[in-house]
Amino acid sequence: MRKRKLDTGAAAEGAFLRVENIHLRFGGVRAITGVGFHVNRGEISSIIGPNGAGKSSMLNIINGVYRPQTGTVTFLGRTHHHMRPHEAAEQGIARTFQNIALFKGMTVLDNIMTGRNLKMKTNFVLQAVFWGPARREELENRHKVEEVIDFLEIQHIRKVRVGRVGLFADRPLLASLGTSAIVAAWVTVLSVAVGAANAFLLERVRFRGKSLLALAMLAPLVIPGVILGISILAFASRLAQFADDFVGVELEFLRPGLPLVVIGQFSYIVSIATLMIAARLKRFDTTLEEAALNLGASRAGVLRTITLPYLQPALVGAGAIAFLMSFENFNTTLMLVGSDPPLTVMMYGRMREGASPVLNAVSLFLMIASALLALALLQRPDARQD
Repeated sequence: MRKRKLDTGAAAEGAFLRVENIHLRFGGVRAITGVGFHVNRGEISSIIGPNGAGKSSMLNIINGVYRPQTGTVTFLGRTHHHMRPHEAAEQGIARTFQNIALFKGMTVLDNIMTGRNLKMKTNFVLQAVFWGPARREELENRHKVEEVIDFLEIQHIRKVRVGRVGLFADRPLLASLGTSAIVAAWVTVLSVAVGAANAFLLERVRFRGKSLLALAMLAPLVIPGVILGISILAFASRLAQFADDFVGVELEFLRPGLPLVVIGQFSYIVSIATLMIAARLKRFDTTLEEAALNLGASRAGVLRTITLPYLQPALVGAGAIAFLMSFENFNTTLMLVGSDPPLTVMMYGRMREGASPVLNAVSLFLMIASALLALALLQRPDARQD
């Protein structure tokens, strides 16, 4: 972090936080060199910069975690060369850290109440017996905590112990489960419909370049999921930007989000659906269709009463495979997801913070559900006949 020119005009006179000429070194490494700024009352300010620029170091200086070699911090008119963290907190300088440390075994409400400890003025003896002024003070601060809980809309877990939120009380996880189901349903419908059309095209129609088309259809199956996702994201972003610049049309479905996730998953799952349906269609006796047509049946009637019933096992199997592959997909989805993460992306984010009983329960539930679905498909009479 390098030196910036300070605006020492009238605005600085009304500043409630002023940082001047901060220098911070770690051995021979200069983390901050001659930096200063001020924040006026009513302003929301931010420190922006790349990794290693000194953003966290500057915040650590303001709230007393680091001690600079030179420079001062002035807060509410009081100038300090260095404040201890608890002194900064007592003055009203709050700080959140990148690594969240919670008290496991305590409820969500109790964890938030811990942050109000500095606002309590009674001694620990009165607080221990919960009597007189301590009781009134506790109730006043609890009211403030309840306001925070209402603001965050986490009333349903206010009494839940940290690290012990149940599956059905974890609303973000349930929402991601629903998101995955919606995406998988769309991918299944599109893959089976387009896969059936592709199967008829490849098996019933003769045209030049059919082998090349079949080879191109298989290409997404050999491309790594991450590469496929990045390629789709780059192409869709360029296409959306072109439409916005030259046509003036905003194509939101080409921006990162659930529509693009559906497109990305569909791009390779449809190939698998096509292969499954085409393999069944290849064994179909076309003389049955010819006989029905000779007896006066329409082509739509033949398709509805003869061809599709024969293809039903392949259609159901392709749909089940498409749904499961979409539901469990991670690599491609991670590259294309927006603000509504599916289950796999949500679980990946949670696992980075450490495993929990809820994640274990979800994993077990998905394994059991997948096994039951596979058994149900195998128990179908037409599946056993095949």
